[in-house]
Amino acid sequence: RGLAFVPPFIRNRHHSRGLLAPFVSTPTRSSAAACGAFAVDATGGDDASDVDEEVIDETTLQALIRGDDGTDSETDIDGDADFPGGNGQPPAGLIDGFYVVKQYQTPQTFDLSSPALSAIDGKRVSLSPTNVTLPIALMLIDSDEYPSLSRARKAIRQKSIVVHRTDANTNVQGEQQSFPLNSLARPQSSIGKASDRIIPGDVVAKQIRLSHGDYSRYIGFSKPPFDLPVLYEDDHIAVVNKPAGVAVYDGRENSQGRNTIRYALPHVLQPPSSTNNSDDNINGENEIESGSSPQPQPLARPISCHRLDMPTSGVLVCAKTLESVIDMSRQFEHRIVRKTYAAIVNGKLEEEEHGDSLSDGVTTISSREAYEMGVDVDPNDSTTRWQVAHDMQEGKEALTVWRVLKHCPSTKAKDGMLTLVELKPKTGRKHQLRRHLAWNYGTPIVGDTTYGELHDAKRFGRGLMLTSCHVAFEHPYYSNSEGGRLVWEKISSLDEDGVRRLGNNVSQTTEDSPVIVDVSMDFPNKFNSLLLTEEKRASAEGIIY
Repeated sequence: RGLAFVPPFIRNRHHSRGLLAPFVSTPTRSSAAACGAFAVDATGGDDASDVDEEVIDETTLQALIRGDDGTDSETDIDGDADFPGGNGQPPAGLIDGFYVVKQYQTPQTFDLSSPALSAIDGKRVSLSPTNVTLPIALMLIDSDEYPSLSRARKAIRQKSIVVHRTDANTNVQGEQQSFPLNSLARPQSSIGKASDRIIPGDVVAKQIRLSHGDYSRYIGFSKPPFDLPVLYEDDHIAVVNKPAGVAVYDGRENSQGRNTIRYALPHVLQPPSSTNNSDDNINGENEIESGSSPQPQPLARPISCHRLDMPTSGVLVCAKTLESVIDMSRQFEHRIVRKTYAAIVNGKLEEEEHGDSLSDGVTTISSREAYEMGVDVDPNDSTTRWQVAHDMQEGKEALTVWRVLKHCPSTKAKDGMLTLVELKPKTGRKHQLRRHLAWNYGTPIVGDTTYGELHDAKRFGRGLMLTSCHVAFEHPYYSNSEGGRLVWEKISSLDEDGVRRLGNNVSQTTEDSPVIVDVSMDFPNKFNSLLLTEEKRASAEGIIY
């Protein structure tokens, strides 16, 4: 869908720089300091980037730069903080790549009269002022972060709590016990368990992953429950292959937990090289002087530039810098991005062989006409004719160009036939492709429970057979910024046809043409599997098409 991610007064990059004030992260002390906590804890505001609206306002853009995040059990780490270990470096945790970012010195006695324990039977769990379980200790020493038993137990299950026994090194600041720097070699340190007993003098600590560049604080202890292949990536943008059944963002009403692209992106993408101080950046840009041109402003975490419905799979464009978000928003809004989808529909979808203008209703057009219309086709293809679905949906024009790729006999399908169809949307209305196929032609996509009959939709049992298989767009940095064009000339090279290229996905046909990112992927395995299965079943029953 062509989403306007920013309002008009921000889209103009000449004005946007003055609207987005710089943000300085300031270390704050936890309210649990009275219980002996000594470490860095930065509080984040509401996460404004996880919204369902089509427009992201200025406040949200500032939040994207800052990386405000309201997710569970995430600690914001300031790179200049003074950790107990000294030299601004936190002690190593007990899992490779994890570091201790928060420590608590247990008090001499635990206050069992605390309101936090009002619903807990102290006798049943055998509590005393000098001996409590680890979940109870967390609730007592940091009630802000662990306001309930379930929250404390969740942190323990995630292996984010470490216990260091009373013979720990002494911290020179206040003569308090401290988690040792070389904790991996300390047998008295262990990952906490819910059954552990905590006594006065023990040090309880929180560890998080700090080993993935500037995206570290967004990487949870658990990996995403799905694979997210990266089809293309540089310091500004990335294109990933979204699996079916995965939400792009977490909905306000129906939380998807870790089953979102938003959660997975920091796990699979590298931060821009300018933010991780690496000389080994993806395209070698940091070796190039860009003169006085302003450098792209990295986002705190990568975000998707558009959305695919949860049951839809395929290519998804993501941004790593503020400039990329703004420019991709412009491209989606003005329909510069060219997209191709594929679907398997329930029924025999027939192509018309007449009509030469949109006024004819159902029409066929040439590849040149389709290209000039702004859809993703080869204008030099003189043999392919395209069908056009053109109507109004919710008061707005909706236009899709399509063609049949294959008919496949099926004993389960409507009219005994499945149809593999290629779809190229000109506009981006809600459920446009699904509506066109179901409403205009009476052939709903296989697995579509919204616009197809529920019984028919579930008959094949393979989910929605709709995928985004190709995307092409102007590179937001190399093509649309002065500094980016200078970088592009130095990192790209001319091929034998005079086309300037960078790898297999980025090219520029002429000096005056835009730099295009072009990413394709094969159809999902379930497409071929369904067609092959149905064809074999039909053949076994003597049905041949």
